[in-house]
Amino acid sequence: MMSERITPTRKKQKPAYPHYFSPRYQEILHHTVRSFPDYIARLPADRKNRIIFIQVAEGSTGDGQPCKGLPRA
Repeated sequence: MMSERITPTRKKQKPAYPHYFSPRYQEILHHTVRSFPDYIARLPADRKNRIIFIQVAEGSTGDGQPCKGLPRA
């Protein structure tokens, strides 16, 4: 759980992020990472050939930082 913050539009926001150390979250994440190559392999050739890159956007806005602020206990 993250502390409440003020958005750029001056509104209070209580962000919600998954608990990254949760065994269930890690299980789902690892399953997704392991399954993704199989999904790509099953795509039709015309769709597969159009893939240029895969971007991992783990942050709330697509950035590389998943949390803003310090986690609270």
